[in-house]
Amino acid sequence: MSTSLDARPDQVMSETYHQMVLNALCEGPMTCDEVADVLQASPFTIRPRISELHKAGHVADSGQRRALRSGKRGIVWKVVH
Repeated sequence: MSTSLDARPDQVMSETYHQMVLNALCEGPMTCDEVADVLQASPFTIRPRISELHKAGHVADSGQRRALRSGKRGIVWKVVH
């Protein structure tokens, strides 16, 4: 029987961030940088979680683009209900 105690620490952390990202996006569509600001986390931590959530079908491209910290325009993500 597998429990969360058997999970690798980095896997547990990723799952925690997945839920935190989803909770943030429930407040409204955001870029990766905006989610990182809300969660007070690094965009380098948030971007892979959003990519994983996108591949799993939990978040989608809203079709909007907004400025990122880099000056480039980035995808505005939304929760898929």
